[in-house]
Amino acid sequence: MFSRVLYYVFLLFTRYSGWVKRSAIILLLAVAAVFIAGKTYQVWDDDPDRGAIAIKDGAFGESYSTPVYLDQGWDANDSLWFYNTTQGSALLPYDFFLALERPESEELFRSAKNMDRHRYLPQKKTFFNPDALPVGIVRDTYGDKDYVGYTCAACHTGQVNYKGKAIRVDGGPAMADMVGFLKELENALEATLKSADEAKNRRFVEKVLALKNDYGSAKEINADLQIWADRIELYNTVNNSVADGRKVEYGHARLDAFGRIYNRVLQHVINREHLADILSNLVSATGRPLLDQVQIANVLADVDDVVLNDDEFALVLKRLKMPNPDYPDLSNSDMLRFRNSMFNSPNAPVSYPFLWDIAQSDYVQ
Repeated sequence: MFSRVLYYVFLLFTRYSGWVKRSAIILLLAVAAVFIAGKTYQVWDDDPDRGAIAIKDGAFGESYSTPVYLDQGWDANDSLWFYNTTQGSALLPYDFFLALERPESEELFRSAKNMDRHRYLPQKKTFFNPDALPVGIVRDTYGDKDYVGYTCAACHTGQVNYKGKAIRVDGGPAMADMVGFLKELENALEATLKSADEAKNRRFVEKVLALKNDYGSAKEINADLQIWADRIELYNTVNNSVADGRKVEYGHARLDAFGRIYNRVLQHVINREHLADILSNLVSATGRPLLDQVQIANVLADVDDVVLNDDEFALVLKRLKMPNPDYPDLSNSDMLRFRNSMFNSPNAPVSYPFLWDIAQSDYVQ
């Protein structure tokens, strides 16, 4: 690319004059400078182990030494750029992910052993990963707040463990249990928010405040904690893999990504009118209407006519299950009927695919 920029600069010198030449040359040189700076920035993280760490007494009774890499034509900085560059996914506030504990213990949710349990690949601190997040889970920034989210590397980086050794394969299929990870994340948020063990919430709030990043009070933290707990529950509810009374357990190394992406698209084209029509036609197993018009109005109160956002959808779900005479208080089976009236059951998991030709390409998407 840089040689192409020089070529265009040469053309400008030979074919144009005056302010057009000067302006265009300045613009092209600025582009070249940005390109060179970007390439320089990519090579700043060059840890020789590519951030990989050894695991002792892991979740599946395994121990392995620091993973080694196949010769795939990538340097350490290529791998680390792939692992740690944001792609715009906002799963949870960043400070929450750093401070969150597992549902039934004080172990950090993001601990290396818990990430290994879900088969996300644990990492140590490196230049682009100062908080030692696992491969493919990265920091994203929107506006003035930081979030944590997935990248392609989370699902497309493989590792083979054998007799105490480990081999890391960039672009290989992951062994990750995404469903188990997201379900435990939902349970961890709920436990932190609602647990009778108030110490868990207090520890969480203290850790978030100590980070001194995006939050300044316990009230603000707990308000956002409720919002994000509802959002993760919404995602898991929409993507419950039950259809026709049969649940498909993904387990490790499999995911119905197409089914989940399809649901995500559907969720963002449904408006209040669509939802009112769906609720009006929702019936039980015996054909009895599940909601009357008053309950429908209550469930949809404050929901805009435009396409529903995540928070509005989460509010609708909460109201549908609310044990109150003004709301329908749907059972789990009736909630599943509601889900099935709008969304696909993502019950066709397959192995994570290889990123073919990753060793031969400068850039892969």
